[in-house]
Amino acid sequence: MGPLKQQNVPGSPIDITLGVLRSLTKLERLVVALYYYEQLSLEEIATVLKKRQSTVKAAFHRVHQKMALAIPLEMSEPVTVSSRTMEHL
Repeated sequence: MGPLKQQNVPGSPIDITLGVLRSLTKLERLVVALYYYEQLSLEEIATVLKKRQSTVKAAFHRVHQKMALAIPLEMSEPVTVSSRTMEHL
């Protein structure tokens, strides 16, 4: 069993994060993957996806709002999302 499975305890930060990532729209998931995994700027993401920069910024903001609402403040700690995790979403 890999490290992701071992840490995926119901209610844990990683479990909550994965739940939020699974609930994202296709555009939101693409923005997250391109920003955090590919390390593209929001302007570059807009170009790649052929979307207006304001659309990409709004999607990025929605993701952050969803994460902030889902993870209680006392549980907030850095969570690393690997490419392997993203493949399963």
